[in-house]
Amino acid sequence: MNDMMQPRDQRIEEVESRIRLAYEAGNFEGAATEAIQGYGPEILGFLANLLQDHEEASEAFAHACEDMWAGIEGFQWRCRFRTWVFAVARRAYQRYLSRERRWRYRRLSEVTEPQVLANKVRTATSPYLRTENKTRLSELRCQLSEPEQTLLILRVDRNLPWKDLARVMSGPDRNLDETTLVRHSATYRKQFERAKARLRRLATEAGLLDVPA
Repeated sequence: MNDMMQPRDQRIEEVESRIRLAYEAGNFEGAATEAIQGYGPEILGFLANLLQDHEEASEAFAHACEDMWAGIEGFQWRCRFRTWVFAVARRAYQRYLSRERRWRYRRLSEVTEPQVLANKVRTATSPYLRTENKTRLSELRCQLSEPEQTLLILRVDRNLPWKDLARVMSGPDRNLDETTLVRHSATYRKQFERAKARLRRLATEAGLLDVPA
């Protein structure tokens, strides 16, 4: 967890560099490993914020790691790898809600490398998440819709640029041209403002003052 103490931008650039070096060398498993190790804690935190349950977040995270492992060769570097990882994680979350819980029924002999990596990240990150996520504000977020929660988490907590946020919301397999990306970014910005206003109203009613401006 020491690398989590680095400035966000510096840490992201270092992780992106390690992923790209492995990817361009044709070492896709190595690139996926770097991504899970580098971005795993914040992806697990993203899922924990949405699900508000560490066991459920861990399961969804394992699905996301499997999806990342399986789909990495199709990544085309139209955006940061971090952006794609968030899109993969959101899709895994949506699948989890639809109860596609294959991991729960795997025999031990079928446990895969991405699951092993996911478990290592979960074990190292869980104590941190238990203090980060148990706040009154995170509880109020649960009263919002999933898209509203996702927009707030990605923009406020994870500081994603608007175009990256639009890519995440559109899904990991959809390639958006620049015109469409700009249009979607504007749409999500408006939705974000509405979600933020709604959260502020909820926080005011609950007697909270520390609401993102």
